[in-house]
Amino acid sequence: MEEAAIKLELFRIIDSYEDELLQEMYNLIKEFQEKKEAELNEVLEHGYKAMSEDLEREEEADEWIEGTFETE
Repeated sequence: MEEAAIKLELFRIIDSYEDELLQEMYNLIKEFQEKKEAELNEVLEHGYKAMSEDLEREEEADEWIEGTFETE
């Protein structure tokens, strides 16, 4: 199913709900969104931590940065 068709179908489903059921649907979607954002943040955090602990690569990056400021 294409993305546009999925969005349209979701809209139709959501549009058919009212009151408490609609609020429950909203809560489920928000919880899912927050979980996915937390997972992404965790992955990024681990990646940045690993990069900062790679001392050899940090040294190479510092040397590269210093080289960009050198004048000929």
